[in-house]
Amino acid sequence: LMRKIGVNVGYLESYFLLVGMQLGNYLPMRAGTVIRMNYFKKVHKLNYLTFSGLFGAKTFIMIASTCLLGCVGLVGIWMTENTQKLTWLLVIYLGIAAFAILASFIRLPVKNNSQNFVIKAYTNFSKGYKAISEEPTLMFKLFVLQILQCLALSLRFWISFEIIGKELNLSVYLILAPTTLLISIFSITPGNLGLREWFIGLLTVAIGSDLESGIFAGSIDRAILIATTFIVGSCSMIYIRIRMLRLP
Repeated sequence: LMRKIGVNVGYLESYFLLVGMQLGNYLPMRAGTVIRMNYFKKVHKLNYLTFSGLFGAKTFIMIASTCLLGCVGLVGIWMTENTQKLTWLLVIYLGIAAFAILASFIRLPVKNNSQNFVIKAYTNFSKGYKAISEEPTLMFKLFVLQILQCLALSLRFWISFEIIGKELNLSVYLILAPTTLLISIFSITPGNLGLREWFIGLLTVAIGSDLESGIFAGSIDRAILIATTFIVGSCSMIYIRIRMLRLP
């Protein structure tokens, strides 16, 4: 994705930045995102607004893919349980997905050679945004990768519920994972700590299980996530710090 806009980033560097951002987002004000933006600005000379435009377009693709996968999960429940509960959630999924898909294809015009501050800021943002929105092949690749990420989270939830001895319809995990990823966009508490677990519990109740199982399974997944994030994320922060110190 970064190489599309001329930023030569290696796989290991990208991985360290991702995990470092996840660790930093446990601090207030999504500090991890700010750290990553600053890293690309200082090390790779990537404009803040171009970065924002690039990941703004990527976020719309993530929203569309997760919502569509959630629709698959709902249809799966309807087919296996011969019921049509949570119809309201399907309407929400489809509405959000439609908006995200339309937003992904927006073609923002670029105005070059302007000295106006607002126009220059808009131009920098649109350069990042159109790097994705004008490349259908790249959009499809990102869409598939987001689906795989969501399926991996579904597997994590399945393992968490298995640990506490709770068996759910497999389609339920295709609802829990996408919805959890969607709420991660809005960080009310650092890392949505506590809120994510309660949301999983409430969604589990809406699907037909009990609140305690949902919260407990969500807490198990969170505990493992925090452990791995702090272990690998600490190394990532050291890597980021060293790269920043080496700058002239």
